[in-house]
Amino acid sequence: MCAVVLREAKRLRREGKTAEALSLLRRVLADGELPPPKLDAAGRFVQKAIAADQLESRVRVLVLGQATTSYLSLVLAALGWREGVAIELHEGDYDNVIQELLVTTEPPDVVVLLPWTQRLLASGERSSDERIADELAFWRQAWARVVALGSRLIQVGYDWVGPGSGGYASGDVLPLIRDADQALRAALPPGAFWVDLRALAGHHGRRSFYDARGYHWTKQPFSVEGLAWLAAHLWAGVRALTTGPKKVLVLDLDNTLWGGVVGEEGPEGVRVGGQDPEGAAYLAFQRHAKALSERGVVLAVCSKNNLADGREPFVVNPDMALALSDFGAFEASWDPKSVAIARIASTLRLGLDSFVFFDDNPVERAEVRAALPEVAVVDVPPDPADYVRALEEGLYFEAARFHEADRQRARQYQAEAQRREVHHEAISLDDYLTSLEMRGRASEIDEESLPRVIQLVGKTNQFNLTTRRHSEGEVRRILTTERSVHVALRLEDRFGDYGLIGVVLGVPHASEPRVLRLDTWLMSCRAIGRTVEDFTLDCIAHRARELGYAELEGEFFPTAKNAPVQDLFGRLGFRSEGDLDGGGLRFRLGLDEFTGATTFVQLAPLSPQA
Repeated sequence: MCAVVLREAKRLRREGKTAEALSLLRRVLADGELPPPKLDAAGRFVQKAIAADQLESRVRVLVLGQATTSYLSLVLAALGWREGVAIELHEGDYDNVIQELLVTTEPPDVVVLLPWTQRLLASGERSSDERIADELAFWRQAWARVVALGSRLIQVGYDWVGPGSGGYASGDVLPLIRDADQALRAALPPGAFWVDLRALAGHHGRRSFYDARGYHWTKQPFSVEGLAWLAAHLWAGVRALTTGPKKVLVLDLDNTLWGGVVGEEGPEGVRVGGQDPEGAAYLAFQRHAKALSERGVVLAVCSKNNLADGREPFVVNPDMALALSDFGAFEASWDPKSVAIARIASTLRLGLDSFVFFDDNPVERAEVRAALPEVAVVDVPPDPADYVRALEEGLYFEAARFHEADRQRARQYQAEAQRREVHHEAISLDDYLTSLEMRGRASEIDEESLPRVIQLVGKTNQFNLTTRRHSEGEVRRILTTERSVHVALRLEDRFGDYGLIGVVLGVPHASEPRVLRLDTWLMSCRAIGRTVEDFTLDCIAHRARELGYAELEGEFFPTAKNAPVQDLFGRLGFRSEGDLDGGGLRFRLGLDEFTGATTFVQLAPLSPQA
């Protein structure tokens, strides 16, 4: 079957139907129809499309290692395309890490560094401490170059490949590798994504993960299956460092969060918890979902059920780990699940590519896959005892680092559900916005707010006028530019704290010193439509006047996702000034003529936790 699919994709490409070929390839990848031995062929297909300029939006990834990485890189490209991301691969020669980094002139988005043990275990009289120090010195040199390039870093750890001396993990070699691995992880630069090779190989079993014969022939130590497992973790890292992790877990109810059908067995008759092993498995899955919520993953329900029936177990069944208040959206109807998920996306104002769908019914999963290819669909195993493992192995919610803002996200969407209820009851939009009692504060970006700013710059899409993906180094350069304007916007209302939701980076115009060019203006989509943008413009204008600017220059570069703000500058009173290179539009606003925007956000101190 897989060979037929690849031949069909190649035929379509030869006939000039590249878009159809790539769509077919993505569909079979998402369906899991291509086994690991064919993933490298899929990755090669994507690379040829990129080389022919048939895929425009790309993530540039440089893969460097002390082992052969060519097959691994191609599998990584295939897994990226499974989610619609075109990874443009660049590779260095075998065991040529530092040299390749030194000659790299076009900064990649992400650099992957894969160590192996030949340097660490080389013969000689060095002590373990000296060997580890040498390794750290080598990798620190590599990291310094990655930082200088402005690229993001994925660092893989060390591992041993056999059972150890005498059949157990002891002796001199294995503790040395373990200690080097721990030292490497502890020394990583901030924001790096760590791939724990020891844990990964241990989970799958080193006998299956590695291939000694392949290493002797090609210096590529991984088995075909090991390549797929490792590439999945590398892809999770690329996603975390570029588009960001998934944000929403959409859950079915019957036979997913509990055993049985609530409409038949009643809210207290469904199986969850108790002495029943199957009920215990459902309870464990609920607890896992709740733990994800506490890490900031937004939970939503999508069930074919009567709404009252679907909600009742969370209210009356004492064994539930989840409560109604844990969900940011709750859809129970008889519509196709794809239609209901699209409504959830609209309600939460999040793109479908940030959704993960978990449903025990394969028919429902197939329907969502076909109708909403952007949604990640989990292959749910038949035994509920395996639900947690299946969700964890998908690596959907991996992140390089978590911020307090991430942990607050789920609560913020739960508060948003309360706001929606108030909105439905409001007489008019103005009444609703007034009732929110919004309070905002715009402050300069400092060391405390910088990590959250970098995170927003790297992942915000809908309310992002230029979608420039600045690295931490680039943001720091802007912050230290003379007469720059840099704003971190925080917001709260009577239902809760939104946290830091907006970023503005303005720099002096290259040829007009009295013009402030708004290089970056972005906000969390949760703030769209609440006059927060008007409040932000007031803050920008106030600061720009203080620094002696006479005009603001705004830029808008349209993308597939930022259509909600395509008319923002016009609505705020900017005049159109024509086109920019790269398909953008330029706008100007004279500060003398700007008398202030109408906003329902009050300038007031925020609560201490903001």
